[in-house]
Amino acid sequence: MGVLFQIRNIRIFRKLSRFVMSLVVFQFFRVIGFVPACGKIFLFGIFLSFPNIGMAQISHGDSMLTALKKLPQTTNTLANDTVRVELLCLLGSGKDKNGLFQGDYKQCIAWLNEAERLSAHHKWTRGLLEANLNAGVLHAWNGNNLIGLQKIHKAKYYAEQLNRPEYLAKTYRYLADLYYLLGNYDQSIFYLEKALKPAKLTDKVFYIIVIQNLGESYLRKSENRKAMFWLSQAYQESKRIGDNQMLKYTTLNWADACLAAGNKEQLRLLLNEYRTNPFIDKAWDVHYFSLNAQHFLLQNLPHKALVELKKGLSNSETAGEEHRRELFLTLSQVYERLHKSELSLIYYKKYSELWEKGIKSFQQRQTEYLKFEYESLKQGDAIDSLNKDIDGQKASRNRLWLAVALALLFATFLVVNNRVLSKKNRLIEVQRNQMMDFQGQLFASNDKLTRFNEELEQKVSERTEELLLANQELHAKNRQIQEAFTNGKRQERKRVASELHDNLGSTLSGLIWQLQSIMPENLAEKEQDVYTRLITQMHNAYSEIRHISHHLLPLELDNGLEAALSRLFADLNNNSKIRFNLEGRYPSNLLSKEQEAELYSICLELINNTLKHSGSSECTLKLSTSENTLELSLSDNGYGFDMTQGTKRGKGLDNIADRVESLNGKFTVHSRVGLGAQFRVAILQC
Repeated sequence: MGVLFQIRNIRIFRKLSRFVMSLVVFQFFRVIGFVPACGKIFLFGIFLSFPNIGMAQISHGDSMLTALKKLPQTTNTLANDTVRVELLCLLGSGKDKNGLFQGDYKQCIAWLNEAERLSAHHKWTRGLLEANLNAGVLHAWNGNNLIGLQKIHKAKYYAEQLNRPEYLAKTYRYLADLYYLLGNYDQSIFYLEKALKPAKLTDKVFYIIVIQNLGESYLRKSENRKAMFWLSQAYQESKRIGDNQMLKYTTLNWADACLAAGNKEQLRLLLNEYRTNPFIDKAWDVHYFSLNAQHFLLQNLPHKALVELKKGLSNSETAGEEHRRELFLTLSQVYERLHKSELSLIYYKKYSELWEKGIKSFQQRQTEYLKFEYESLKQGDAIDSLNKDIDGQKASRNRLWLAVALALLFATFLVVNNRVLSKKNRLIEVQRNQMMDFQGQLFASNDKLTRFNEELEQKVSERTEELLLANQELHAKNRQIQEAFTNGKRQERKRVASELHDNLGSTLSGLIWQLQSIMPENLAEKEQDVYTRLITQMHNAYSEIRHISHHLLPLELDNGLEAALSRLFADLNNNSKIRFNLEGRYPSNLLSKEQEAELYSICLELINNTLKHSGSSECTLKLSTSENTLELSLSDNGYGFDMTQGTKRGKGLDNIADRVESLNGKFTVHSRVGLGAQFRVAILQC
């Protein structure tokens, strides 16, 4: 994973070392009897006031080992043994002052086992947690992933008992890391998501590692969208806290996700930013050069890609197997692009060797993991069987005690038979009376419950009626709003038509009159041509304005939709090259005036599209009605278009579809190249 096992928290290590050393000195003076009761607090405060003294004694493993040897060897007190456990856990972690592993694996495990034994003896939960957690991490570093998994699972159990965020975050995160190494990405994601909340409450860098590893797990599952989200979050958090080391790692990890998702622009920005980061890590630079080369390959620039790869090749020995494998594969691809087959084959062989090695290691881990799962299931079955045996023994013991109790009761019954019988008779009488009282109370409760149910049903019925009335009022208001909206559109069309006819039409008429006052015979020949064209265009514009103002809200609509369409088609046949035909009959009062006006506007929009785009010589509008549907069909014999090409509809057709939908109708289009187009509007009558 991106920064797996790379936390270097020097400040926490120094604080813990100073605390442990203070406890060691305190215990030493207490054992020899040198420190009086009041002097213990003074000595402890003096030691913490001078941190350099503590660090001088315990900044290295040898100093901690010396402190451990100075502790009393035979003690059963919790105070002494907790100090011993703290020291054993610090020694067993095998870390130097920078948080890097430097110790002897077997010796460290022995120290941690001793820490676990002492903690178990005193039932000290925190000691058990730290011993198992350190042992689990240590086993994982040494390649014993399954033993590490068992240890960290035990640590998880103790962490959940303590319920402290710092321990929960660590155990969940390390479990996720191990499941990631074993290829179980679902389990890795499960524990990383559990680690999110406690990690956010503890350490900022640790939280960044958690969300970064979560993104890496999603990336391994090819869930690129989730991977992009979490890796971008890790990048933003690193940038916010100003940690250049984490920023360098998160930048490249996010770049990995961008490459997988095909986000070239973001990939370019991240690679440029990585180059400006002052933190130096040659191992990760190899990965950067590989990513940069792949970016150049996407731009078909194999020569630039080769330059980047050669830079990475010079530092390849510092990189991990995964990054070297990526480097060799990219080199093979670049040389193949450059038609250098021999070099391509050489680097592909190097890649294959590393890949086979990684596969064998992964398969071995998977085999061990399956064995671990199998053994866990067997242990679970054994535990279930043992629990059943224990339950059986408990049941037998209970039956035995029951038999003894019955025998004692029977003996008591034989001794005091008469007294018991009389008491039982009195008790039975009392119970009978109580039962009668209880029965009366039960009848009364049933009556109350019946009345309550009736009242509840009545309230539900009344509330239902109120809701129905409110719904009816809402429908009535919606109809009023719709009518007001339609009337508003009608008034606006009427106003626009009036403005066009009265103002713009009058202005054009005045311009035509002024132009006609010019004597064309006094003009040159070219000027006369210009004058003639200008007069013609002015007349055409005046006719077009009159046509638009008339058909925005034609007076014929007062006589019905069919009369308005007949007048429209008559005008079109006089002024256009296309022959327009109107077929079918439209029954009067089938739709409201507002609906007829809206349907007329739809026809105008369809005819306008036909005039502009169809290239046809004939267009037919058919009107037909059925029991509850009015159908309008406009067809032409023009160019048509290919509907299978997925071309987007124009704004006009989208407007028509919206208008038809407002009339509770359906709009469909059918067309083929060379066979014209057909537009159908079907409106459901209310």
